Order: sequence, then C-alpha cells, then structure tokens
Amino acid sequence: MLKVTRRTTATGVPTPRAHWRGLRCLVETENAPAGTQADVRTKAGDGGSSVLEDGPRGLDADGKASLLVLDDAHLEHAAFVVLLSPEGQVIAQVTTTIGGDS
Repeated sequence: MLKVTRRTTATGVPTPRAHWRGLRCLVETENAPAGTQADVRTKAGDGGSSVLEDGPRGLDADGKASLLVLDDAHLEHAAFVVLLSPEGQVIAQVTTTIGGDS
C-alpha cells in the first residue's frame, strides 16, 4: 500500500516572526509566495509609515529578510512587521517593539 501525504498549514497564510538585534529586525516566515516583501511600519496598512530608509525588502529563498531601522528615535516604540504581496498588499502582520523581543 502506498500512502501519499501533503504538508499544509492550517491557514495557508504566512506568519512572520521577528527577532531584534538592536535596530536590526530579522524576519522569518514559511509558505510565503514568491515576491513577498517585509516591512516595519507604525501603521500596518499605511506604507507611508515605514521606518525603514529604503522601504520594504524582499524575502530570500528561505523566507528570511534582514531589515534595518536607521533612526534610533524609533527604539522601543510599538510597530508592525508586515508581509506584502508582490502587488504591495498586506498579507500578514505581527506586532513588535522596535529593538525589543517579539
């Protein structure tokens, strides 16, 4: 007898995990579509609230990105790590504290 199984997630939606080292946010996720980008924002749905100098950054093939907040005035402020579709729409978010543990 041959048994075939398929790995799936309960929701199919990627969930970002954020780990901070000073003002650098290391983002990891699984199941992100190709072309997904990550950003750190003060308002999840507002691209203008990004605290990254160069805006969103693409995830690598392993679903990881390293994001740098250049202005230390944001240190210890509440924010969101968001994942964006290739079209720029928010597909997932998690709350965080800039420079803190998430």
